[in-house]
Amino acid sequence: MPDNAECSARLRSSLAWNGMLGSGTEVWKRRGRCRSALVACALLAVACSALRAQIPSDRLLLDAVPALTAVRDSFRLDCYIAVPHSLIVSVREGEQMVARYSLRLRVENTSGARLFDTTIAYTSSVPAADPAAPRSGVDGWQLRVPVGRITGTATLEVVDLQRNTLHSANVRVATDSLAPASASLRMGGLLLLRKVRAVGDSLSISPLLSPTVPSGTPFYLFCEVERTDSDSLPVLLVLQALDPARRPVGRRRTAVRAIPTGRSPLWIEGEGDSMPRGVARLRLSLFNLHDTARALASVERDVAFEGSGMSVAFGEEEMGRRIAQLRYVATGAEMEEIRGGTTLAERQRRYVEFWHPLDPTPRTARNEAMEQYQRRVDEANVRFRGYAQGWLTDRGRVYILYGMPDNVQTDPWRADGRPVETWNYYRRGRRLTFLDETGFGDFRLVTPLPPGERYRYEPEGR
Repeated sequence: MPDNAECSARLRSSLAWNGMLGSGTEVWKRRGRCRSALVACALLAVACSALRAQIPSDRLLLDAVPALTAVRDSFRLDCYIAVPHSLIVSVREGEQMVARYSLRLRVENTSGARLFDTTIAYTSSVPAADPAAPRSGVDGWQLRVPVGRITGTATLEVVDLQRNTLHSANVRVATDSLAPASASLRMGGLLLLRKVRAVGDSLSISPLLSPTVPSGTPFYLFCEVERTDSDSLPVLLVLQALDPARRPVGRRRTAVRAIPTGRSPLWIEGEGDSMPRGVARLRLSLFNLHDTARALASVERDVAFEGSGMSVAFGEEEMGRRIAQLRYVATGAEMEEIRGGTTLAERQRRYVEFWHPLDPTPRTARNEAMEQYQRRVDEANVRFRGYAQGWLTDRGRVYILYGMPDNVQTDPWRADGRPVETWNYYRRGRRLTFLDETGFGDFRLVTPLPPGERYRYEPEGR
């Protein structure tokens, strides 16, 4: 198992991520080499304002996408990481402002077995005449991790070496949905993009690492596809959102693409406004143009969509879930009052009315409290899901109540062998500890919350 790998390459670019996952093009303009031959890594010192605009300044962001390898049933993880400079303290050393941090990435399966663990130490500096520069940018990393087949979790930990503070993020990964239906065609995992465009013979891609896709924001789903036959006929791409019962919802997107023999990139544009609000499962399928009854191959991933204002397009099942998710802001009687509507339209009306008194800007069309609460629920479902839905876990509950912690301290190997996470909310004067009793990521809150604690709106950025 590799550890303490040092990445020596640094790549400066005016674009976000420059590269393409596939043969015949350059994945990176220059690739970093670590001590371990098992991982290829690269750092982009990103100056792209479009990338900075999508990255929250108070959190790490991580996406881990299964990618194709030369072995048919084996995959690697392409991990995309954003480290906002505002999280790392810079100190003056002579004529330079210097920031130092370590970045640790580990991958574990659902049994807790560690498949990969590496640490990268990094130092950046800018002229002291520009002291604001370290806090206005983003370091974008890509690490490639061989995993074979996996269902588990990728965890990122970044330690500010100047003040010894830790920030973390995690994402679930699975390759079980990548089995091809055709012997001659297979697809890699789906990467969510903000932009994609051709640059000469290669592609420029900008991963969309924000935990939710804002309303009205265009996005792309990107993957590799490998074709082993000599059939050059084009295929039909179909992008469809699925509800929890795996039934199609919303408007589907289609496109026709020619897929040559070998490995090549594939992408399709999505419409955020046409997607269901909240966490949706998106499925990208390939069909023979002359036979759309059975997909040649398909791949899925979960994406969280944010909306502006209250969406009245909730179906029966979604409305029921949204009412149940009010448990951290509403009383039991208030939830029953909403459920008591005899029609779906009446329940939607009562749901909106419940949020009226909590609206911080009642004279505007938006209800920021409702949006923030629903966004936190959706993000908790992405960040903390395991044996239970993310919003039902203890970490999910605290995340919904208080938002992103100011600092997270992780001790994966405490003296008694049980992992511990400590969340610090400095502005609230709270320090909350979670203990993983089983070792399988089921963190339970051991610090009691005040009795009857309820969600209260807090402006973003405070």
